[in-house]
Amino acid sequence: MPPRTTVEEVRLICPTSATDAQVQQCIDMASVLVDTYLVPTGTADPMLETIETYLAADNVCLIDPRATDIGDGDTRVSLQRSKDARPYYDRAVALDASGTLATLGTRKRTVIKLY
Repeated sequence: MPPRTTVEEVRLICPTSATDAQVQQCIDMASVLVDTYLVPTGTADPMLETIETYLAADNVCLIDPRATDIGDGDTRVSLQRSKDARPYYDRAVALDASGTLATLGTRKRTVIKLY
């Protein structure tokens, strides 16, 4: 299935210096996640598009971190990293009424020992 969002839509919510090709790659990753995990939940297409846009924006922030603390006087800039707050991802999770995104990555793995 083709992506639901566009480079322009992602740039509207997440200004970035990333190239269009980099933003498109982030959209493609978000689209695969949405197709795999959210389409089967029956979520409406307009909501899938919005969630995909926010997931793509989160991916963009991972390759082009946002400045979170810009100082005055002495130069001071802090960059957002993946361990910091992720507002775009948090927004996508909040929009997902099925709760699927909130549970991704929290499943326990089974380890089978082979002797």
